[in-house]
Amino acid sequence: WGGYNLGKNIEILRGKKLVQEWSTKSWKKPSLVTFILEGDDEKTEVRLVHEKVPTVSYKSIAEGWKDHYMGPLKTYVEEYK
Repeated sequence: WGGYNLGKNIEILRGKKLVQEWSTKSWKKPSLVTFILEGDDEKTEVRLVHEKVPTVSYKSIAEGWKDHYMGPLKTYVEEYK
């Protein structure tokens, strides 16, 4: 996004959890994104929690997760089962 979005890893538990701090140049405070991985050798479930998103950005952020990240990830994984 050309430097508009910034982020850093806060917590990494290999194969289990990733917590990142995300912000944009227009946000006063960063948001918190958590990816939680649960599963076994057959399947993995990815839960995404995005907290502290400014109200004005909520709709576009929710659509962005679906359209640019989780949707394409789901498609990719299903194609290569």
